[in-house]
Amino acid sequence: GVRSDDLSAPILGWQSFTAPEPLPMLRYYTHVSAARVFKEKGNRAFQRRAWDEAEDWYSKSLACKLDPDDYAEALAMVLSNRSEVRLRAASFEGAAEDAAGALQRLKVADSFEEPIQMLKLKTVVRLAKAQQSLKRYSDMLRLLQEHAKSFPRNQEIPRLLSEAKLAMRAAESQGGPTSKTGRSGPGASEEMLGFAARAVETVQAQVAVLGDDISSHAFPQDLGVGLKRLEYLLIKAKGVQGSCFSDLQAVMRTCGGVRTLLQMLQAQWKSSLDGKFADLFKLPAVAAITSVLSLTCESCPENLRAVSAEAPAIFSALGSCNRKVDAAICEGLVELAAGLWQHCRLRSVELLQAHGTAAEQAVSFLAKAALAEPAVGGDSHDGPDSPVLDAECREKAI
Repeated sequence: GVRSDDLSAPILGWQSFTAPEPLPMLRYYTHVSAARVFKEKGNRAFQRRAWDEAEDWYSKSLACKLDPDDYAEALAMVLSNRSEVRLRAASFEGAAEDAAGALQRLKVADSFEEPIQMLKLKTVVRLAKAQQSLKRYSDMLRLLQEHAKSFPRNQEIPRLLSEAKLAMRAAESQGGPTSKTGRSGPGASEEMLGFAARAVETVQAQVAVLGDDISSHAFPQDLGVGLKRLEYLLIKAKGVQGSCFSDLQAVMRTCGGVRTLLQMLQAQWKSSLDGKFADLFKLPAVAAITSVLSLTCESCPENLRAVSAEAPAIFSALGSCNRKVDAAICEGLVELAAGLWQHCRLRSVELLQAHGTAAEQAVSFLAKAALAEPAVGGDSHDGPDSPVLDAECREKAI
């Protein structure tokens, strides 16, 4: 059998058994049963969102050294599961390696049975997402084109294909203005896509340099300017007819902009929001992040699904709004919370259950926002501690 701290019988320290019968039974695990137990433990850790623990259990399952020919499907499933865990933990190189390994195993277990085909589809999508995060857009494009015909009814592969092509356009335009100031059709121009990609990369580089300092209540000027640049670009694109705005939202997702914003928000959550009665007016870093996030997610279910992982931080930021905070920032947070509630309600509720303070503060501010109205004869008002929001936003608050 396989020996481990979790499963093996002790070797030393045996004493005579003096307790009442029945006698304890010792179980010896074969390589196969041990691998299965480890995989199930990994699945339970994944459901608890304990990424490190899940990865550890899946690694133990793979270490059981099952025969790669006889157990190709089982090994592929564990590798694909660990790939998903590593994606969630932002370990993209490892995620790509695991997904590629799983696809190799599935070639050995070549079968048209539905469970194997579903596992293959999931693994292709995981590998594509890992390649996207690593900015290997050409590899991502080839992978998706290779497997698109095998899954004609799947909607995720065409969406990722479209994002890969868009990301490649953005990457090709990053060298600066090209001879093309636009392109035929209603979408974003090459120049605009390149500018957005460069702006995202600049923010990412500044975040990498700051390290743990991204938890500071106020960002350095360079990072603040970078976020303002992204916000300005999205606002301008929003006013353009056609798919310009949605193209830039996709670039934010494909180039890792959304992931970087969530990394910054998570750091702010831990330092300034979690379990605290915060004041957003005194947290300009949180306000800057959420302003860009709200635009990035506006009417964009794909981005909202990614952002829903930080629902407690978003609702906590909403609850920290007051009349001193700019109305546009508060409106953006209301829109963002409404989007999460519409498209990701179950996941948001699940995450908020462990953070009751964030939910209570958000509800409190929404009630104030719904009641706040301009004072007669001036812009200032007495009453609820909220800026006056536009009528549509107040309706969403209600």
